[in-house]
Amino acid sequence: MDDDSFKTELLSRLDRIQALLSYLCGAAKAAEERAQAGTAAKPQVAAEQAGKLATPERNLIQEEMQDDYDQAVQRWKAGKP
Repeated sequence: MDDDSFKTELLSRLDRIQALLSYLCGAAKAAEERAQAGTAAKPQVAAEQAGKLATPERNLIQEEMQDDYDQAVQRWKAGKP
């Protein structure tokens, strides 16, 4: 890749990054305006419900991790002379 094509590619990628950042800033500003308008109660309720739903899933993951650990310890002990 020559110097000019490198610079062109770099500027193109920077333009895309700038566009994405502008979009994200606009989305954050819109969310803030909605929160100030009083519609923040719905996301809070949804977040609370998501937290309640995540607990059983978290327990399943912890149980699976514990099972994997127990199996690894058993294999390790079986391999020792």
